[in-house]
Amino acid sequence: MSNGIGIVGGGLLGLGLADKLAARGVNVTVYESSPQLGGLAGSTELGGVRVDRFYHAVTTGDERVL
Repeated sequence: MSNGIGIVGGGLLGLGLADKLAARGVNVTVYESSPQLGGLAGSTELGGVRVDRFYHAVTTGDERVL
């Protein structure tokens, strides 16, 4: 029986974790239902132009993030 880790979700968190584990020699499989990786950080086409799939902004009111 082979040991390994399955990660559900190919967004930034899932891919980052997969990278860290693989660097330590862990056998990792990422499961993603979308045809492209990146989660909300990915892009999509809107009116023939590639745009972010999610609105990303940090404002002065985002004290926790800052």
